[in-house]
Parts: sequence; C-alpha cells; structure tokens
Amino acid sequence: MRKITLFIIACIALTLISCGESGDHDTDAIYGPGVQTQVVIPAGDTYNPTEIAAKIEGLTGNRPTVSHDSSNPKTHEIVIGQTSRAISQTAKETLENAVASLDLGDDAKWYYHYAIYSDSNSVAIVWSDDTAKNYAITHFISKYLSEESLKLENGYKEIISVNIIDLMREEEAVEREAAYADIAQKMGEDVAQSLREYFSIVDERFYLWLANLYDPGKYDENGNPLGGGFYYTPSARDTIGYNIDIESTQQALSFLVSSGMVRTSLKNELPEKMIRELVAFAYSLQSSEDGYFYHPPWGTAISSSRQSRDLTWATTLLTTFGYQPYWNTPNGIKGIYGE
Repeated sequence: MRKITLFIIACIALTLISCGESGDHDTDAIYGPGVQTQVVIPAGDTYNPTEIAAKIEGLTGNRPTVSHDSSNPKTHEIVIGQTSRAISQTAKETLENAVASLDLGDDAKWYYHYAIYSDSNSVAIVWSDDTAKNYAITHFISKYLSEESLKLENGYKEIISVNIIDLMREEEAVEREAAYADIAQKMGEDVAQSLREYFSIVDERFYLWLANLYDPGKYDENGNPLGGGFYYTPSARDTIGYNIDIESTQQALSFLVSSGMVRTSLKNELPEKMIRELVAFAYSLQSSEDGYFYHPPWGTAISSSRQSRDLTWATTLLTTFGYQPYWNTPNGIKGIYGE
C-alpha cells in the first residue's frame, strides 16, 4: 500500500513539474524562453539576420528560424523591412503618417526615418529609404534585444527621425577624437592639441563652398558627358565668359585628398558620373597636333609656363582615374592613339 501511495505521489509531483515547465513558455512574448520566434525578411532581400538570431539564442537558449515573407504568417515574428505581412503594412503606414505630420520644409532631404511597431504578438521594423536600413536594424538590436524576453503592447510604436548631417558630424567627431587620442599617445598631448586647433580652422562650410564651384557640364544626345570641372572662384562661376579650368579642377581634387575628406582614393570614392565628367573635360582639351592641353577661351597662344602646367594637371587627372590621354604627351605619357 505504501509503495502504491508513493507511486501516486511521485506521479502527481512529476505532473506538477511538467506543468511548471510548460508555464515557463511565455506565449505573450515576441521572443523568450520556450518561445519559437521566426525572423521574416522580404523575398529577394540579401540581409542576413544572423546577429538577431544569435542575440536571441544567447538570451533565451532558443535560436529563431528565418523565413521569407512567402511563408505562412505565425505568431512570435520579427518582421524586417517592407514585406507582405499585414504588420509590415501597418508599420509602414504608421511611419508615413508620422513623417507627413513633421514640418521639415526644405530640410526634409537631410532626414531619414524608421519605425518599430508591434501588434503584441509580433514586431515590425520599417524605414523610409535604404539609407536608414542599417540604423533601424542596429537600433532594434541594441534597444529591444537586451532582456530574456520581449513583450510589447498592441499598437506599440516608436518613430525615429534622424538628421543625416548631424549623424555624420557625430560619427566624424568620434573618429576624429580617436585619431587625436592615438596621436597623443604616440607623440604627446601638445601635438594632438596643436592639430585640433589647426583643423578647427576649416569646417564643412569650406567643402560646401568648394562643391558650389563644380560644374557637371553638358551631355550629348546619347547621354555622354562633354566635360565637367571646377571654377577658380564664385565670381568666375557667376560671370559670363569665364570657364572651368583644368588647374582649378585638379587643385580642388587634390585638396579633397590632402584634407582627409577622401580616405582611400579619388577613384574609389568619387561618384562614377563625376569621374566620367572630369575625364571627358580633360580629353576635350588635348590637341592632336602637339599633345598639349588647351582651353578654348585661351587658345594655343599661351606662355610655355601655362602650357606646361596644364599638361601636368590634365595628365595627373587622367592617370588618377586610370585613363590614358588620347595622344602621346610631351611629358612622356603614352596616348591611346599614339603620336
């Protein structure tokens, strides 16, 4: 009799333990212990949610599955981007309505926006354009994937609008201070402070001034550039009869490198469209008779000094972007068509 009683008590205890384990499964959580979460991305999207899956696995012990939005909707989903899921549509509408209510005026082009939206069972991350994609996902990971489980009420929303210029300034400030700290460690704080003072003389306003001296030039009927470059001054730009010139153009490009705006090379960092315009400009100046580069307003009756300088500027520009001149040049650079 005692054995039967002990057996019954043991069975009851095991049943209670089993129920307790079942109770640990938090069906109200988007992710949590015992919850099988699914990460959903748009079909064809190349984003790999490995970081999200690994973070949730570290917090809960359960690794989420990953699926495209062609799969059947489930509860406990983290939906990333513009998918066919209803929660994505609602999140996108919520974001668009919030952005429409902002009074940004002409500064609207400098902002990007993203939103986190939940229907309590799932959560969606959407953004206004691809510029905001990485920031939206990074924000979601850092803010929402920090606890053992995630619970959000139905209709929960977080709308974030970020000024791109402000963000760039913040990121650049962090990089700059890291560079100063490295210099201070290697060469002393006095050297680092001197550099801080030196570089404080020029801020982004100079680059905006320089950008306003650039003229992309015209294009032919087939969409090919006829030549683009920089003016020497704003007054030259605004006065009829003055043109872009190769010396001002190459000096402007050189400054982008020497000032640190270009980190690797002009060829890697300038837009392809701009490179094509600059190269077309240099080509348009070369004479097939002697290989020198002449500006049409000045003609060929120029000093030998001017002739040599423009030769150097033009060939430097072409070789910087991996191009040859059309004709062999007096400074020994081989042309596409030879002599």
